[in-house]
Amino acid sequence: MNVCMLTRALPAQTRGGVPDHSLMLARGLCDRGHRIHLVTTRLGDVSAPVTEGTLTIHYLPRTRRGEYGGGWWRESARATRALHAAEPFDVIHCQSSAGYSVVNGGVHRELGVPALVSQHGTTYDELITRWKEGFSAGPAGAVKNVVTMAYILGVMIRKDFPYLKRATGVVATSEEQYALLRRVYGVPEEKLHRVWNGMDLSLFTPGPATGSVRKRLGIPSGAPVVLVVARFIRDKGVQNMLKAMPAVLNHFPDCRLVLVGEGPYRGRLERFAAPAGPAVIFAGGVPLAELPEYFRECDIFVNPTNQQNGYDLTMVEAMACEKPVVSSDIGSTPTLISDGVDGVLFPAGDVAALEREVVALLGEPGRRTALGTCGRKKVVGGFTLERMVDGMVGVYEKLAGRRAERKQESPEGT
Repeated sequence: MNVCMLTRALPAQTRGGVPDHSLMLARGLCDRGHRIHLVTTRLGDVSAPVTEGTLTIHYLPRTRRGEYGGGWWRESARATRALHAAEPFDVIHCQSSAGYSVVNGGVHRELGVPALVSQHGTTYDELITRWKEGFSAGPAGAVKNVVTMAYILGVMIRKDFPYLKRATGVVATSEEQYALLRRVYGVPEEKLHRVWNGMDLSLFTPGPATGSVRKRLGIPSGAPVVLVVARFIRDKGVQNMLKAMPAVLNHFPDCRLVLVGEGPYRGRLERFAAPAGPAVIFAGGVPLAELPEYFRECDIFVNPTNQQNGYDLTMVEAMACEKPVVSSDIGSTPTLISDGVDGVLFPAGDVAALEREVVALLGEPGRRTALGTCGRKKVVGGFTLERMVDGMVGVYEKLAGRRAERKQESPEGT
């Protein structure tokens, strides 16, 4: 099959779950013999397509790196038309909102190609996140939050509802998201497909740490390590773990909290980190290929998010490395983690509960091992790259088959 995949960013442009997922899925599809044109925003001065095997990445120069707007809507539609004219597509696959202009603009209908949308979270999730946490920052913050919610609601009405209605198919990445897409957005069941986001288990594997991370970050041998990997934005809740850290240090004075990531909230996070002093280490952004060593070095992985959305792929990565996960009980997370079996859940934003769970786990190495073993088993059983690729190929074939049937039924054969 020849597939056009649209995504706002890839790992070369920015770190994040959707960029990692998009490239991993594209490469997995190419390994099965499919042809993938991956269309994304600019990358420096790169203007020529970048090809590896049957994968070609098109960095659109007249766009802003890693951002919607700034030419993306116009250029993504233009590129889709031009690429289809040269090598007709069987399916156009839009990651999250990247296909607004192609689907809402009717480009897929114009080309006669089915358009599939993968939802990795929705604007409704953003609305609920703002509603739950946005009125605690004083009057000025509350006013700003109301304005933000009004904007998000406008996007839902003007863009999201038409987007999902006009798409040929929609992929839900968890049972929670499947139910939400049915209930809130009214996507009919015949258009909805279940394909869970998976992980490359050849990269994320359990095993002893090499010590390179400890050496690089100056962490003493034997000191317990708590790891957080996230974009530094308020909704990711990294501040929750920072607020919990002084209490953790009361029980484990040599513990280190390693924060992997970057983002606009870093300045605020550094201020939250001050009470814990040198026990908090900002490791910066880390390439995907180097992340497994960080997971292998940690004792506990914490996902302290306040954001309601699909489950964060960092949890799957940690589980694949056989590490116990402590996560906010929010959004799709309970569809990935069974509390007390293959991870630990706590109420989102409850710093005291987070403190208790981290302190308890640090004191129970046997329980950490058991949770990590069960977590790895769950990922191997249902969240692998191979299973995700199988599911996506099945959806592509279904959509392409429907297109072929329509062509046969058309009197003109078009």
